[in-house]
Amino acid sequence: MGKIAWVSDLHIKPAAALRRHVIGGDAFVALTLLAKDLQREKVDAVVLGGDVFDNNNPDGESQNAFQKFREDVGVPVYFIQGNHDKNNPHPSVPQHAKPAHRILEAFGCIPIDKRLCTIAGMRVYGIDYRNRILLHEALKEVPECDLLCVHAAFKHLLAFENAFDLEEKDVPETVKRFVLAGDVHTQQSKILPDKREIISSGSLYTWRIDEGNRAHGYAIVEKDDEGNISNTFRQIAHRKVYYVDTVDTVPTDDLLAAPALRKPIVIFKFDEKLLVGHPAREKAVWLPSDELSAEMDIPEEREGGTFDCSLLGTLPDEVDKDVYPEVFSLVESLLKSRSPRQELESWLTSKGVVLS
Repeated sequence: MGKIAWVSDLHIKPAAALRRHVIGGDAFVALTLLAKDLQREKVDAVVLGGDVFDNNNPDGESQNAFQKFREDVGVPVYFIQGNHDKNNPHPSVPQHAKPAHRILEAFGCIPIDKRLCTIAGMRVYGIDYRNRILLHEALKEVPECDLLCVHAAFKHLLAFENAFDLEEKDVPETVKRFVLAGDVHTQQSKILPDKREIISSGSLYTWRIDEGNRAHGYAIVEKDDEGNISNTFRQIAHRKVYYVDTVDTVPTDDLLAAPALRKPIVIFKFDEKLLVGHPAREKAVWLPSDELSAEMDIPEEREGGTFDCSLLGTLPDEVDKDVYPEVFSLVESLLKSRSPRQELESWLTSKGVVLS
């Protein structure tokens, strides 16, 4: 009766920066593979779950790639915004003056933030990325729907504590079948005690080097003629990442068979001189492990300045200074302090809290 593709965390950009190394083209290859997949699946619509681009002022190459994707897919595309969609790489612009994300609408995509829509015969409600307080307020307003789309981190999807936005108990009773969750780059389905499900489709490609061994792709949500709604995950081929301790454990056969457009990444611990003359030397991107002690994207140089993706740099996107001035001031002082514990104790004491 109806079929929707839920695709989240595309992070369309020309290249990912891994310390001093640049890994290019993965997002564009993944987008092309996705378009071909959705044509084969004959979906009725696509719902994008946020972080479509890496910020709300993407480069022309990324915009052109998305435009081609829209043309190739040829079905209505709906979207919610993620935290990256709300980021603007111009730190001098005040938070309240940063523009809303209009690029997707310019490409004919349909926003569903706080809107109840019927898509492919299913009732769909969306909530854009919000800080935790505003997110929980928005959840109180969710009408009865089959699918709730959010860009938020569920606790069960994270490997560390106290960084989540939502827990299973936060799913509104008005959601009758699935919560479609973006943000966390992990593909997983969590069945709740009442048989409803939280579906995280993960990211579309290896956006960070530590994601190389995860499944990447999207989810198909389908309603049959009897009104039953089900989901299945689909995989998108992506760049592989290998960790090797010695030159003898290099997966030579796998490297030689890998697609030329997306060379595998090999993180090695041995002396690079041992790779001289190796048959797979030109078939992979070789990264010494000691240069990748922090396996994450680094700030990228862009026109207008450097996009600061540190905790302090993203604070204005997470806490509205005008609405929560005291919270903003406290968090800012903690992030800047060389002794955050003493800073917090001093603040609590000023509020009359007796510390034992």
